[in-house]
Amino acid sequence: MSYCTPGLWRVAMLGALVTLGGCGGTDPDSSQQTDTPSVERGAMVAQVPETTPNLSTIPARFQGQWSLSDNRCAEEVAKDYLVIKPTALEFWETRGAVTKVSMKGNDALILNLDFEGEGTNWQGKETLTLIDADTKLTRTGGEGDSAAIYWRCGR
Repeated sequence: MSYCTPGLWRVAMLGALVTLGGCGGTDPDSSQQTDTPSVERGAMVAQVPETTPNLSTIPARFQGQWSLSDNRCAEEVAKDYLVIKPTALEFWETRGAVTKVSMKGNDALILNLDFEGEGTNWQGKETLTLIDADTKLTRTGGEGDSAAIYWRCGR
């Protein structure tokens, strides 16, 4: 007759597996070489973060005037322009003041912004990604928003 309940039995088996998990493998003093790099016990392994938080401004390579159409850049005023400044995004009737800038990889930014425009204020998050040798930019707003592609004007 067993006095272990099914839940207690699972805990006991898990404990046994954890204990056995440290057993086996190769002898650390063996002369066999493996393809897996070894790390000393207790050593800290540095990991590269996916994003670099808290930049002070939008990097220069993202800044400038952008248009939703490559043939509209010659127009003096266009409603589809996006002007990226060191601390703001400016649209036709909307301005987004940057509150946080993070790099994601080499070609993308994640921005937290305080927007104001057309009599309303709100907070938002934008992702800007440079593509095609920095001649195009994709802008994605909040979650689930589709990306808009902009062309760089006058470079």
